[in-house]
Amino acid sequence: MPATLPREGDWLNPETRPFLEKYMMRNPDVSIEDIYRAFRWVQAISCSEIAGIMQYAGVHGGGSPRMEQIAIMGSYDVEKTKNVAKRLAGIPVEGKYSFDRLGVTPERDTRKN
Repeated sequence: MPATLPREGDWLNPETRPFLEKYMMRNPDVSIEDIYRAFRWVQAISCSEIAGIMQYAGVHGGGSPRMEQIAIMGSYDVEKTKNVAKRLAGIPVEGKYSFDRLGVTPERDTRKN
């Protein structure tokens, strides 16, 4: 879907927007605006010119791509990454984003790393 996402002008057009909402809707518990923002963000990181360069550069040279995926996903926090992706796409979440420092500012941070 990100590669064929309708243009911004179609999304903002009151004549075409109802059709886009109808056919883009996935989960009724998720707003169509959040769905659109998420797809637009994925489009930016996967279908742009720089994304193509990064994908080519990221090919795993020490083994098969599938084995790389298995190794990475074995210790990967998918929920935290979803939370970060929502923040970057401008999708609000309940409470704090998983990477927020809960009000700690660098000047006041006395924790040891």
